[in-house]
Amino acid sequence: MSQLQQSDERGKASPLGKFKGLKGIFGRKNLRWLWITLAFAGVCAISVGLGIALGGFFSDDTPPTILLFAPLDGQVCEGEIVLDFGVGDNRSKITSVVVRVDGQNYPIEQPGEGFGHFRRFNLNLDTTKLSEGFHKLEIIAQNSEGEGLVSTLSINFEVDNIVIHLSLSTDKTEIKPGHTLFALLESNETCEIIESYFDTEEVYFYPQGNNWESIMPIRAAKEPGEYQLSVKVLRVDGEEETLTRDITVVSGNFEHEYIVISAKACGEGVPQWKLDEEAQKVATTQRTRTSDQLWDGSFIIPLQGKLTSPFGTYREYSTGSLGRHLGIDIAAPEGTPILACGDGVVALAEELSLQGGCIIIDHGRGVHSEYHHLSEILVEVGQVVERGDVIGEVGATGMATGSHLHWQINIGRWVVDPFEWVEEEFIYGRGVVGE
Repeated sequence: MSQLQQSDERGKASPLGKFKGLKGIFGRKNLRWLWITLAFAGVCAISVGLGIALGGFFSDDTPPTILLFAPLDGQVCEGEIVLDFGVGDNRSKITSVVVRVDGQNYPIEQPGEGFGHFRRFNLNLDTTKLSEGFHKLEIIAQNSEGEGLVSTLSINFEVDNIVIHLSLSTDKTEIKPGHTLFALLESNETCEIIESYFDTEEVYFYPQGNNWESIMPIRAAKEPGEYQLSVKVLRVDGEEETLTRDITVVSGNFEHEYIVISAKACGEGVPQWKLDEEAQKVATTQRTRTSDQLWDGSFIIPLQGKLTSPFGTYREYSTGSLGRHLGIDIAAPEGTPILACGDGVVALAEELSLQGGCIIIDHGRGVHSEYHHLSEILVEVGQVVERGDVIGEVGATGMATGSHLHWQINIGRWVVDPFEWVEEEFIYGRGVVGE
């Protein structure tokens, strides 16, 4: 072999050659410890990596889950209720559960029933110790992860522990036609009347605090029999309730009379359109309802004289026509002063074909008094009058056979016996008396 070829063979490096070189450097014994050290370092590195990986797998960075079963958000509650809720976490242990109502803590005495990391709780809450209205419920849960991850669930619920009481009463359960009935709807909470009827006739109620009152007429033509006062109410809780009251209408025992009268006094020669126009004007005035009661106490008789025709009599006229006398007639000399029977505002004051000189006073809430056949009208529309004020003078104008006053009381469209309003006080706010 040439010298060049020997040099190339010696220049080749091999692992064995390097190993021999390390052994030469460290020695056989030290080289063994080097391999042990490198192996331990590798195991440590693998352990750290696996720990990081497993730590990420077993650690929990999500807060607890809270499930509320009752009450629901916005629910109306009364009496004692049960707060039914559950708290859970994927891996961590729940370390704290707090219930608050309006910021006040309610202790949870039992750990709750459940499985794994989920626990269900039942907490009794007495809502009678809470005020009426809306309240805030909070459930706060904390787990054991790190410094503790927290979840909060919040809802609003309403407390309504008031028991609604409604009652309907009247001052009479037996009444004659053409008389006045006082009705009272009592409520311990605010309510609204949807509709109210006596038989088929609408009845008007007016509010008095939480209560509602009605001064209602029994039509003079009402046949004797059993009838029902019915009132449908919208309660404060949104529910509707209908209350009824049975009323017996007995015979009015009205008298009969025969009236001799001239055709002229009956309106003969007056155009029918004028009679219709005047009748409409009077009817419109009678059915006007103001919200305020203007009178106070009982009424007075507007004229001292002789009663010539009582209320409600059946009339047969010499002209052959039939009618009903809805009012009372008091005879007195022409020019005798006529007084306002109660406080109010003049709603009509003019000469009419049948009523003659006519005044209508509005006493409020559908109650009107009328004065017919006056020779003089001493008030004007819109004038405020008080009980006992002079408003006109007796005459024989319109459909009249002699000097007298026709006096009547209307409640809405129906006429009632005015003497009853002298003998009794029909006023709002009095409450029910009698039966």
